[in-house]
Amino acid sequence: MKLRGHTLVWHSQLPSRVSGLGATDLRTAMNNHITQVMQHYQGKIYAWDVVNEAFQDGTSGARRSSPFQDKLGNGFIEEAFRTARTVDPDAKLCYKLDIEGSGTAQADNYANVVKACLAVTRCTGITVWGITDKYSWRASGTPLLFDSNYAAKPAYTAVLTTLGGSSGGGTPTPGGATCTATYSKQEEWSDRFNGKVTITAGSSPISGWSTTVTVTSPQKISATWNGTPTWDGSGNVMTMRPNGNGSLAAGTSTSFGFTGMKNGSSTAPVIGACTAS
Repeated sequence: MKLRGHTLVWHSQLPSRVSGLGATDLRTAMNNHITQVMQHYQGKIYAWDVVNEAFQDGTSGARRSSPFQDKLGNGFIEEAFRTARTVDPDAKLCYKLDIEGSGTAQADNYANVVKACLAVTRCTGITVWGITDKYSWRASGTPLLFDSNYAAKPAYTAVLTTLGGSSGGGTPTPGGATCTATYSKQEEWSDRFNGKVTITAGSSPISGWSTTVTVTSPQKISATWNGTPTWDGSGNVMTMRPNGNGSLAAGTSTSFGFTGMKNGSSTAPVIGACTAS
């Protein structure tokens, strides 16, 4: 079993004495802690979360107040990583994350993180804290890429698309069944529009499907047909499942529709990846 070390520098669960250290002593203590812990486990731990949760919760993007941030400034993150690299040149060094929220805002934030990684040659992976919101220890914040019913969220589609994948492409089940979800606008008026989502089975039959439809606030979905909808807390993300039209032979299709109230916005909805069962 490969072990990942978590975490070397963190604002939480610090000894009370740390807050009383001046900048010079704090820098020495931080680097000494990284060095001693990593040397103790060197060769036994393949990857380290070097810095954890250095940014505030929410969407502001601001740095979190902590002894390290307040006394050492923005450079403490880079310094911690440089110290860790010196101690163990062979270990993978990580900054681990999750992003609370829902809908387009959460999707955009995940996409921006992926873009930031892609812009750095030596950034070779992104790890989130689990798979489904249902089992996240921060479940109320819905921070992951799949909802509590294991349906792919807009955040999943945003990550997939940013990595060069196909939005709405098939998501395989353990048995190998897949489906795709494609969107088309049917009618449009000054205050609303009708949309249609076509679900198509892959090369194997499916007995069920689900996908998400995300509209941009202040848009709202006012009516649906040929599907069973559920909503996230924002009211802007609809997860649609079958209403008597879940079983599809290989290569065949069904569809569901909805009416979107523009409320001043003409932005097209985002369709999540289709999940087959």
